[in-house]
Amino acid sequence: MQIATQILEFSTEHPAQFTTTDKVHPLFEGVFKADLDARSVVESPKIYKALVATGGQSLIEIGAGNFLTENIYGDGKILYCAVSPDLEWSNFPLTGVFPAVIIRSIAYLASRPELSYNFEIGAGNEQIIIPKKFCTGGNFRIVDPNKNEFLRQAAMLPTGAVLSFEDMYLPGVYTIYNSNNTIVSLVSLNLKNSESNLKKLPEKQLIDSLNLRFKNPSTITFIKDLDNIFSSVSKTRTGTELWRFCLILAVLLAVAEMLVQRNFGKTEN
Repeated sequence: MQIATQILEFSTEHPAQFTTTDKVHPLFEGVFKADLDARSVVESPKIYKALVATGGQSLIEIGAGNFLTENIYGDGKILYCAVSPDLEWSNFPLTGVFPAVIIRSIAYLASRPELSYNFEIGAGNEQIIIPKKFCTGGNFRIVDPNKNEFLRQAAMLPTGAVLSFEDMYLPGVYTIYNSNNTIVSLVSLNLKNSESNLKKLPEKQLIDSLNLRFKNPSTITFIKDLDNIFSSVSKTRTGTELWRFCLILAVLLAVAEMLVQRNFGKTEN
């Protein structure tokens, strides 16, 4: 990778912007919506100064060169950004791409792409194989999404270590460290798709399901007329409203008082 020796400057009226973005790169996995063009332009900051790089794998490009570049050195990786994180060079820190790049870079640079896994909780196949070259024994430290840490003994095979996640039920990202305190894998446990299925259950299936969860069979009433739900709930909560009857009674009493007063007036005359 070669870095320009001079800072390139752009006018405030015509700042540099992103021209292409490698949206299928593991760094951006799941960040952008999939479309037909994997390198189409995404949200771009306004760039006033840049120290661009050439060579390496371009992740984001601007017209003058690479904005974000990846280089591989042995077993390690380097990500290079052409601007400093301040508003004098660009408004990159104010865009939605900035936190995605920062957070994903930490995990991406600390792990190896071939050791990232995604599982569905309860699927029954939550096992990972850590290659032997990344193992320093059979003991591994696992940090769950709540930052709880625990040790786990892996089953050792000639090809590497086998770790099971079948007893893990907390959704989120688990980080796995070897005995040298090096991150060797990231495991994402996801909820089942059925958890987000919002289709209405048939009435019989719903009743049967609720009855299984209660000791005594439940009496369930389904409200067919949805427009009257609010009035039904309000009436159940407050009881029968008596103000109408009180108002009618008050009017009748007033009329009776007027009639009595008139009759007594005639009698006295």
